[in-house]
Amino acid sequence: MYRRVTRLFSPIDELVVTGSRWSRILTMPVKPSAAGGIDGDMGVPTVSASATLSTPFMTFIPTLHVASVEFYDKVLDYMKRAVDERKNVVILLEGLCDNEEGEVQQMEEYFQISRNEELRESMIEKADKNTLFSEELMKTICEELAVRYDVLSKEWATIRLQECYLRPKMAAMVGENLRNDADLNMREVEALLLGDIEYACSMQAVRGLVESGVTGEVILPWGFYHTEGIRRDVLSMNSQEEGIVFVESDDIICRIPFGIHKELLA
Repeated sequence: MYRRVTRLFSPIDELVVTGSRWSRILTMPVKPSAAGGIDGDMGVPTVSASATLSTPFMTFIPTLHVASVEFYDKVLDYMKRAVDERKNVVILLEGLCDNEEGEVQQMEEYFQISRNEELRESMIEKADKNTLFSEELMKTICEELAVRYDVLSKEWATIRLQECYLRPKMAAMVGENLRNDADLNMREVEALLLGDIEYACSMQAVRGLVESGVTGEVILPWGFYHTEGIRRDVLSMNSQEEGIVFVESDDIICRIPFGIHKELLA
């Protein structure tokens, strides 16, 4: 019976049932103990207990290429509040371009939008009205993502493609804080990050050690099936880095349904 149930529970069911569970990893400085910098007989550094939001941290937001407007709006609201309330916030994008040249061009377009009020207003309006791309282009995007356009097109009022809604609004609302793997200004990201680690996640590599002692946040709005692997890779760096440790936060950020149904996915 158990095997039968397991087989019937498909990845699509997991998306619909589980939704987006947001998680956080804190970057804590190692606090030397009074006895020579390690904790007693175990030889393990002790960690500072001040795990507050002043501590640098990474926030993982599992996303989908198609989701409800309500879900995307909550993601945007979190990003906007983070940028407004905290210093040194970087939103690290999952690459969607086929090559580095395309990713560089993508970031240049995002920055242009973020720095021009008329473009920002235009992007938000087009995202709200779903007029950013032509019908043919949206059909092509759906085909590439295994999304049924015939079903989605009847639900534009409540469900959108990420490229048609979330991405343009991110460019308009938090564009100055967006970065991707091919960004030419990675030094700014590295001011937040300590060291360089690369861990494969689909076609992208992410850098991910937040600098100890800096009030900052790295937000990763990445694919549902990618974020857990990234999170594990960050935690695995505890055995390789000196001076900092990664600690899973006990805070419950949120769990939000994607707002989709199985009929949308081919």
